[in-house]
Amino acid sequence: MDAQPDLARQLTAAIAAHGQWKVQLAEAIETGADMDPSTVRRDDGCSFGQWLHQQTDRRVTADGHWETTMGVHAQVHSAAASLLPMAKNGKKTEAVAAMGLGQSFSKLTSQLTREMLAWRDGK
Repeated sequence: MDAQPDLARQLTAAIAAHGQWKVQLAEAIETGADMDPSTVRRDDGCSFGQWLHQQTDRRVTADGHWETTMGVHAQVHSAAASLLPMAKNGKKTEAVAAMGLGQSFSKLTSQLTREMLAWRDGK
């Protein structure tokens, strides 16, 4: 399948981009930087989400990983958006803790990464 190397490259870039996005989210929570929860909630607002939503290649959308990734990706954005009001309302410590290992947000982001890796690697 000639699209496979391109798909693998796109998914590798997406994993890195979402990692950077998580860093930006953590910094916004830590510093109180202004990130709009309604914008963060939109799973088509990040570059990976745009790519997911704009897929027209049936080789991509017919793959079960695409649908699963779409769902988990939306959950990650929803969970992230719920953390921002906590930080803005004086509960920064709680918001930081909610991003920690074992918490829902962390579990979702790990699940997303695992799904993207499985998709990229054809598993």
